[in-house]
Formats: sequence, structure tokens, C-alpha cells
Amino acid sequence: MRMKKYMIPLTIAVLTTVALCGDTKEEIPAKELRDLPKVKIKTLKGKNILTDKIIEEKLTFISFWATWCVPCLKKMKKLEILHHKYSENN
Repeated sequence: MRMKKYMIPLTIAVLTTVALCGDTKEEIPAKELRDLPKVKIKTLKGKNILTDKIIEEKLTFISFWATWCVPCLKKMKKLEILHHKYSENN
């Protein structure tokens, strides 16, 4: 009998806690695409090319990184996998 007395308030407390702990964050929309500045960059093959020429041809992924950037270097393996998966020159 005593157990039933505490069971209802305990159940309500647990359900309230679970409901309040739910994910209430709104989705953040992706940033709108902006024009890529027209600059000359060097490709992996050593060829200089203007950025506007790159985006005219096909879908392009550009990654900015540095040799001293540890997170950048950790992403290199994944980028290499993407390259092999989507490259026309496999």
C-alpha cells in the first residue's frame, strides 16, 4: 500500500524529466552559397587555374588546410577516400 502511494508521483517525476530532456534545438539551416572569389590556385597536379574556371566545369570540392593544422591532417585520409571514390581518373 505504501509503495503505491509513492509510485504515482515518482512516475510523474520521471516522465516529466524525460520530456524536459528531449532535444529542443531548432535545425540550423545551411549557409547560403556565396560566390567564390576569383583567384588563381595550384591544383594537386601543379597546374595553376582560376577558381571561376573550376566551378564552370563540374562539381568541385575545395578544402583549405595547412600542414600545422592537426584536425586538417586527420581529415586527409577521408579526403583521399572521397577522391578515389569520385575521381574520373581511378
